[in-house]
Amino acid sequence: MCGNLYKIWFIAWHIHENDLHSSVQAILFSVTVIGASSIYSYMKNA
Repeated sequence: MCGNLYKIWFIAWHIHENDLHSSVQAILFSVTVIGASSIYSYMKNA
């Protein structure tokens, strides 16, 4: 699961790395993905 998240984050980062105006969107996207994975893990373990 963590490996897939890293790939998603890595791709998102490289999509936005050349566009400074999109850096905030890339950060928010990463936080959203990490948060969703945390919720998923919590629900699966509950």
